[in-house]
Amino acid sequence: MRRPAPILIVWLVAGSLTACTGVEPGTTLAESGATVQAARGGPPPDWVIHEPGYSAEVIATGLDRPQGVVGLGGGVLYATQVFGPEFAETGAEVTRVLPNGITQPFATIPVTPSARMSLVDLLGAPAEGFFSTQIFTRKIYRIAQSGVVEEVAVSPRAPTFLSLDATGRLHINEVVGDVLRLEPNGSLTTVVDANPGPLPAPNRPRGVAFDAAGRLLLLIDEDVVTAGSKLVLRRFDLADATLPLPLSAGAVITDALPLTPGRQPIEDPAIWPAGGQDAVFIIGPDNVYRVSLTDGSFSVFISGLERGTFETVVNALAVTENGDLLVSEFGAGRVTRVRRVR
Repeated sequence: MRRPAPILIVWLVAGSLTACTGVEPGTTLAESGATVQAARGGPPPDWVIHEPGYSAEVIATGLDRPQGVVGLGGGVLYATQVFGPEFAETGAEVTRVLPNGITQPFATIPVTPSARMSLVDLLGAPAEGFFSTQIFTRKIYRIAQSGVVEEVAVSPRAPTFLSLDATGRLHINEVVGDVLRLEPNGSLTTVVDANPGPLPAPNRPRGVAFDAAGRLLLLIDEDVVTAGSKLVLRRFDLADATLPLPLSAGAVITDALPLTPGRQPIEDPAIWPAGGQDAVFIIGPDNVYRVSLTDGSFSVFISGLERGTFETVVNALAVTENGDLLVSEFGAGRVTRVRRVR
């Protein structure tokens, strides 16, 4: 899974990072102030796009376990990276990738050394700058356009993927908890009570998105403590709703997704207008799926994603301000842009 004839690839591991940038092992780019070149090129060599009319181009590589990604106008990209051994990370940052491929440190995410920290999502909020999460420390951060990081809330249970509703309110998916909303005063409101009882949680929300009508889409692994575990995509109408809503209030769009329940803790869903407002795209460890919001049918949109050697693969999707789809591959250390061929 490497692009042909790259200009330069800098893998962010101890040996190559020191040799190429002068950064000492265990030091993040944001701490060092280093700038490196991200190689760019054509489509990932193992990818297959199963629908005509779309093209793919790698726009950033050499990243260390990218997860959340944001694409702004003018081709500027922001991506999260984590450093250190898996499940014992030593640092995390948001990296800016310029249109010419140059990467720059943008923000350092605080790390609690004793915690099993993993930076998961990054979300662009026009009025706020960015939001980000840490799954194991349970913290939610606001990142200003200047790169200043501020802790805004602590989630009760493992926050992962984020989404904004039509009014710009932040919604948080808890992988062993509920769906929450961040209020202007910094408090958290439970929107969907997916796990009303104590741990271990019987249901595991995987990711959230909003459809064109403003309804909440929740991908959730239900009944994980039983042999009947299954992945379900539900839709919740929040208009005039009394919160929190029980899980049963969500209409089932499909409960037959070909993802492996209990193996991948989260799959990121996204509504991509260029792919049709009547569909949601969901990324797993190996494929990107298109799921019809009309009848629940689904198909593989992209296959051939690279897992790498990690136990947990946290791939992510995002839609840019220009209307392109961004695919962040954790195992491959790259971000690829998918767009409709004009």
